[in-house]
Amino acid sequence: MRQSSEPNARQLFNQCLRPPVVTHSLYGTTVEIANDDDSAYPEQPEADLEALLGQKSKLLGAKLNVLAAEIHDRLFFWDRNLTRIRENQDHANDSLSRLARLTNYQLREPRDLAPFYQQRFRLEQERRDQDVNCWRDLVPVIRDFLYVWEAHEQARARSIFLKHAGSGTT
Repeated sequence: MRQSSEPNARQLFNQCLRPPVVTHSLYGTTVEIANDDDSAYPEQPEADLEALLGQKSKLLGAKLNVLAAEIHDRLFFWDRNLTRIRENQDHANDSLSRLARLTNYQLREPRDLAPFYQQRFRLEQERRDQDVNCWRDLVPVIRDFLYVWEAHEQARARSIFLKHAGSGTT
């Protein structure tokens, strides 16, 4: 019998089951999806269902971590953008109040105030746009998070059920 150096179908299947290594690191949030524990990927034909459910649960847990990191990052960027907008609004308000005092003493023309009022309006519009865009980005990620969470909990419940059903306890 000739031995081939090519992997057999079972080995290829098990390689496809392995999640890719993904490192997500941003502002202190690090999620690494890799499983060096080969016990979660049994290669015996008599692989038990409990191990397969454990594998699914681990994969779903990793997905939950990635989705949570995505939610965290989106909220971080939203907060950072709002902070910058608030700083720009404060600067525009300070400039407007100084210019308004000069206008009261007739050292500046009232029409010089118009660009500052327009800037305040643009910044407020930008803040509202940031709010809308943030939630538009977050809703699909939160929805995916909830779907994965539900699947994770179902896999855990099946695993618990099989443990109790397999041991003969009720």
